[in-house]
Amino acid sequence: MFNSDEQVTSADALLSGQALAILTYTAIWVFEDYTEDNFFYGTVLWLPIDAKQCEAICFLNDQELLISNEQGDLFRVSKNDLIRLK
Repeated sequence: MFNSDEQVTSADALLSGQALAILTYTAIWVFEDYTEDNFFYGTVLWLPIDAKQCEAICFLNDQELLISNEQGDLFRVSKNDLIRLK
């Protein structure tokens, strides 16, 4: 079970199926190294963000994410900037 304690606003997966990204208003979550659809049992990466009302996330490639907010701002985020929780 995934409990971010807030509303999920967007999600994206790599076409290879090797990573899932979830966006909330205040954080980016990336799940990797999972088997089948057990996303929460692999590696968990997290990054707190303060970018107003974030609404969309997508993978640019296997190492970078793009997020946007309702104000029209775009932010490029490297997976290297995320904190490994598990």
